[in-house]
Amino acid sequence: MSPSLDLAALADPTDPGTDPFALAHAAAAVIAERTQVARHDVALVLGSGWGQTADLVGETCTTIDNADVPGFQKAAVAGHSGSMRSVTIGDTGARALVFGTRTHFYEGRGVRAVVHAVRTAKAAGCHTIVLTNGCGGLNPAWAPGTPVLIRDHINLTATSPIEGANFVDLTDLYSARLRELARTVDADLDEGVYVQFRGPHYETPAEVQMAKILGGDLVGMSTTLGGDRGTAVRPTGARDFARDQPRGRHLGRSALPRRSPRRRHGSGRALRSAAVAGRRAHRRGPRERGQSDGQPRVSMPSAPDQAALLAQARAWVHDDPDPVTRDELAAVIEAADAGSGEALADLADRFVGMLEFGTAGLRGAIGAGPNRMNRAVVIRAAAGLTAYLKHDLPTELGGPKATPIVVIGFDARHRSADFARDTAAVVTAAGGLALLLPHVLPTPVLAFAIRHLGADAGVMVTASHNPPQDNGYKVYLGDGSQIVPPADAQIAARIAEVTAGRGRAPRRLRLANRVGEARGRLFGRGRRDHRCREPS
Repeated sequence: MSPSLDLAALADPTDPGTDPFALAHAAAAVIAERTQVARHDVALVLGSGWGQTADLVGETCTTIDNADVPGFQKAAVAGHSGSMRSVTIGDTGARALVFGTRTHFYEGRGVRAVVHAVRTAKAAGCHTIVLTNGCGGLNPAWAPGTPVLIRDHINLTATSPIEGANFVDLTDLYSARLRELARTVDADLDEGVYVQFRGPHYETPAEVQMAKILGGDLVGMSTTLGGDRGTAVRPTGARDFARDQPRGRHLGRSALPRRSPRRRHGSGRALRSAAVAGRRAHRRGPRERGQSDGQPRVSMPSAPDQAALLAQARAWVHDDPDPVTRDELAAVIEAADAGSGEALADLADRFVGMLEFGTAGLRGAIGAGPNRMNRAVVIRAAAGLTAYLKHDLPTELGGPKATPIVVIGFDARHRSADFARDTAAVVTAAGGLALLLPHVLPTPVLAFAIRHLGADAGVMVTASHNPPQDNGYKVYLGDGSQIVPPADAQIAARIAEVTAGRGRAPRRLRLANRVGEARGRLFGRGRRDHRCREPS
C-alpha cells in the first residue's frame, strides 16, 4: 500500500466528501497486503445463515477483521460474521474473497456503505460476484431452505447507489450464463424475482400481496442495492450471480396471524439443511477460473465439445439470413479451426444459449449466434410475439386476435431499421397487420401510436443508454405500456417454441429464410403488401 495514502481521510463511506472508489481501492490494498495475494477472482457476500459456505469453497488462507479494512465495520446483524476471508477455490489456483457480513440499508449508513464491499471486491480484481441472503418466499412450492436463483429484482427502497447522470442498463444484471452454469451442478434449481423493502420491520400482508402483484417471488431487506450497484460493477465488467434461500413461506400469503417464518432466530435449521445440499453440489460441480483481463473465463470445451460447437456454428452460418453476421461468424470459425483459444471462447459465449427475453424484451451485442442480437434472433422473437398475440393475449386486452395489429418503431442504432423490417415481415407472414413507423422516432411516439391506432402491441427496436455495440427489442401491449409479468414469460415460452422442430437447422433459421421472401415482397423496389403499411 502506498505510504502516502491517508486512510483516516478515506475511512468513512458515509462522509459526502469521501471518494467511494478511492476508499474501495484503499480497502483492496489492505486486503492484498494482509493476504499476500495481488488479486482475487470471485467474491461471495454471505447473508443470514450462509456462514458455512466459505468452508465449502476451499481452504481459508487468511482471515481479516472487518475493522482492520477501510470502510468496513463489525457485523450489525446476528448470524453474520465480522470478518472476511481469502479462500482457495478447490484446486483451481483461483481465490475467493468471502465477506461474512453486509451493510444493510436499514442501518442508516447510506447506500455508499451498502455497496462498499462490492466496490472493494471489484477493486481487488473480482470478475464474478455471488450474493446470498435468507428471505421470505412467496411461491408456495418452495419449502423453507429451498435454494433459489435470482433472475431479476424490484428495488422498493426508493434509492440507488448510482450517483449523477450515469445511465446504467440493468436488463441482464443477474448473469443468465452463470445461472445456467449453476444448473449444471443442480438441474432442479428454480429462479425468481427478489423484492427489497427498506426494513428493518417485516412487511405487512398488504405489502407482500403488492410484491406478488408486481411480479415478486422473494421478499427481503438486502441484495437489490448490492445488485443495483451500477457504477460499482456494471461499467467495470464484473458479472453478478445471486442466490436466495427462503427461510419460510411468507406471513403475508395468509390473512391468519401467525409467527413469521422469517424470524432470524428460527432460520438456522432450514438454512443448515440447504447448506448440506450445497456441500454435495459443490463436491461434484464445475468451477470457473479467473483470467487476467478481469472478465469471466468461458471454460474451454473438451475436444468432442469443440467439435459439436464448431458444427453448431457452421449450421448457423449455413442458415443465417444476414450476409454480414454470416461472414463475421465464418471468420471466427476459421480462427477456431486454426487453434485460436480466444476464438473458441468467443464461440462458446455466442452459443451458450439463446438471448433471454424478459420484461425489457431483448438486449445484447450485435453479432452472429443465438446469444447475440441479429436478424435470426429478432425473427424468432417476432414470431413468438405474434403467436402470443394470436393465442395468449389476455381478455383485458381484447383476448387472442386472429389478425393482430402491431406498431413497429426503431431508433438510429446500427441495424435497428433492419430489425424493424424483419418484425414487420414476420407479423405479416403470420396473418397480422404490421404498421411500420416511417422513420426514426422516439419511444413515446410508439406508445402513443399503439393507443391512437387501437393496436394490440408495439415493438421498439432500441437500446438507449447502452453501449453502442448493443441493440434491443422492447415490447409494448395495447395499453401503450411495456410488458410486465406474466406476459414476459408467456412471450418467452412462445419464442422458445420457435426453436422446436426436426432436422439440422433450427426452426428459427428456416423461418428466417421464409421471412426473407416476405420482406422482399414488402420492401423490395417499391412493392408494398397491403398488410404492412405506414400509419396515417
